[in-house]
Amino acid sequence: MSFTIMGMDIIQDDILTIELTETCAALHSIVFRKTGREVTLKLADEMEHACHPSYSGNTILPFAGRIKGAVFDSTRLDANDGANSLHGGSDAHHLPFEKAAATQTSVTYRLTRRPGEDCLDAMRTYTVTYALENGCLNIRHEMDSDRPVLVDTTCHLYLNLDGSETVRDHIIKVDSNAIVLNDSGHCAREIVPTAGTPFDLSKPRRLGDLIDLEEFAFSKGVNNAYVLDNDRQVVLSTDELSVIATSDSDAVVLYSGGYLDKPHSHIAIEFESLPFADTRPVLSHYSRSFSFRFCQGALLHIGE
Repeated sequence: MSFTIMGMDIIQDDILTIELTETCAALHSIVFRKTGREVTLKLADEMEHACHPSYSGNTILPFAGRIKGAVFDSTRLDANDGANSLHGGSDAHHLPFEKAAATQTSVTYRLTRRPGEDCLDAMRTYTVTYALENGCLNIRHEMDSDRPVLVDTTCHLYLNLDGSETVRDHIIKVDSNAIVLNDSGHCAREIVPTAGTPFDLSKPRRLGDLIDLEEFAFSKGVNNAYVLDNDRQVVLSTDELSVIATSDSDAVVLYSGGYLDKPHSHIAIEFESLPFADTRPVLSHYSRSFSFRFCQGALLHIGE
């Protein structure tokens, strides 16, 4: 069912209770009902989604990740991360979505952006739909524009599945055979194969072993895109709860939260395009889908 309490739109089934907010079309809370466990990085209230540096739960648009030098195809972007543009620029925390529709199990938010309101000179309408079915949260992003523009959206979802102080003991597996290594400014540098390297997540790995790699010391843990293949799945697992995350995007950024107030307390799973200038979409009509299926118990074990 869907209802609203103190500005939060709530959808739930027998497995999950989810709180959503118009501010940044954000996913504010996910509670696994059997245990009462909050599994996201839940901010204090709706207004924190308009200012919190973690971007927790927010819809990120018009683009996710970093664009080096804050320039895309001769378009000057907002340099809000040193010389680079991060997560849509400074306006990304000020997205005045409005609720457009709601059913018993879904909520849709809509945002109109006019030329000059951000870095893109086009009239655009974005919609974000959250739908819940049997413990699976499905998210769909759509955009219609009066001309082709940069568009590469994501849901900036953080997870901690068992309430531990850190996610170091979470087990992860990704349908990927390549990683994007970053430069010192955390911008994409090159794609390298992961087979036979410490970056390989094609088999279950303990997150702490990845976080502590010397190669990730400058970023305080993993903060990298993995190139998706096969079923495009990311599986995150603990003894208490697991999640299977999928998307039609071609990459997923794993951010182990090294810069959070409590480092590595959560991991962000951000589906997006490969973070290079020639791999980001430029479209008039766009859609991207994500799903997060929650399952009780462990789905992964080291050595499998």
